[in-house]
Amino acid sequence: MNQSARVRGWWTSLALREQRWLAVGALLLAGLSLWSFGVAPALKTLADTPARLQLLDAQLAAMQSMAAEAKNMQKRPLPARQDAMRMLETVSQQRLGPGVQVNAGSDRVTISFRSAPAEGVSLWLAQIRQSTGAVVEQAKLRRADSVWEGTLVVSLPAGT
Repeated sequence: MNQSARVRGWWTSLALREQRWLAVGALLLAGLSLWSFGVAPALKTLADTPARLQLLDAQLAAMQSMAAEAKNMQKRPLPARQDAMRMLETVSQQRLGPGVQVNAGSDRVTISFRSAPAEGVSLWLAQIRQSTGAVVEQAKLRRADSVWEGTLVVSLPAGT
């Protein structure tokens, strides 16, 4: 006797009332499974879509703003090396504090500082990139309580 014949035999041996209860239970289980694995996730995705679209729109606007800023930076003439060094020293004193040391090499500039606030370091990075076109090549930073200390190596653009 094969498996399906045994199941059919078992089914027919049940009372009509038991067959109905088992059929209703199976139908409920199938409906719950369909809801849990098919409908509910799709409804959740639909409900989350407006918020995700808003987040993506904000990210797109930020990327477009950065792209426009990059284009403007490319069009801007770069200062002469002496002017760029003067700006780098001034910005470093303003943002990183009075204990900053700026050492110019032939193609790189090393900036060492202690006790600089995190906001000052962030503003320094943005300002030197904008005003001098300098790019940070190396950074050795260490956080000490609420301030930062470390050494940054920057290179000035070839045109300066």
